[in-house]
Amino acid sequence: MQNYREEIKETLEGIVTDIPFKVKMAFPQSVSDGNIISYFELTNISTAVSTVDDISYQIDLWFFDVEKLFTMLSLVDEAMTAKGFLRQFVSPDSMLHDQSGYLRKSMRYGRRVDTLTNRLID
Repeated sequence: MQNYREEIKETLEGIVTDIPFKVKMAFPQSVSDGNIISYFELTNISTAVSTVDDISYQIDLWFFDVEKLFTMLSLVDEAMTAKGFLRQFVSPDSMLHDQSGYLRKSMRYGRRVDTLTNRLID
């Protein structure tokens, strides 16, 4: 079982932009939290090969301005794919308006990981 949470957190915190945001492992508690990128593990399971696991993570962007949201969406995607993750899902724009008052976009990334070398593989 491989834990990529810290690596994902560092990747997201390393995004260079003038748009202010915080990275958390939880959804925002209220709109006063400001712009948030949240992440959490979805899957971390064994495969038929004893040294290969399947992992996936969800990343949610919680923003108030649609232009900033879509700018950050691209930056997050660039950062995650540069790390070697494959984008598996992006929420439809029809689900953009969250009841909390935020604009929310969700993305899921995953990959197989070699548990001996801790490398992302196909």
